[in-house]
Amino acid sequence: MKIPVNTSKMVTETAPIDDQIEYRAIVRDCVENEDRDKNDNRFLKLKFEITEPDEWKGKTVLDNYMPIAEEPEPGAGRGAWRTFEETNERFMRFLQGFRIPVQNDEFDPKDAIGCEGNFTAKSEKFGGRTMSRVDNYLI
Repeated sequence: MKIPVNTSKMVTETAPIDDQIEYRAIVRDCVENEDRDKNDNRFLKLKFEITEPDEWKGKTVLDNYMPIAEEPEPGAGRGAWRTFEETNERFMRFLQGFRIPVQNDEFDPKDAIGCEGNFTAKSEKFGGRTMSRVDNYLI
C-alpha cells in the first residue's frame, strides 16, 4: 500500500524559533544523564512543550545540558564556591521558575514533569539542522 504525500507542501527545515519573545511551557521529560560531564558534574536533559504563545503552541524545545555541581567540601576556598554557584545558577533558575518541588534537600527529576514556567529560547545549528533550545529560565 502506498502512502499519500504532497511533497510540494513539505519542508526540509523548520523556521527558527523567535528569540525575542517569552514562552510558557510544560516539562514533558526530565532525566539525569547516566554519565557525568568532563568536570564530573551530574547533568539533566529536559524536553519542554510550548503552551503559549499560540503561534508556537505544541513546539518542542530542549535543554540537553543542565549541570548540577556538588557542594564543595567544608573549608573549600572562595574559588570552589564561586564555581559551584556559577555551575548551579541555571539549575536554580529552572527550579524556581518552574516551581519544582525539592524535599529534604533532594531533587527527583520525575517531580519536574508536568510543571510549568517561562523561558526565552534560541535556535542553534546542530548536525546541520536548526534546533530550538532554552536560552534563559525566567523567575
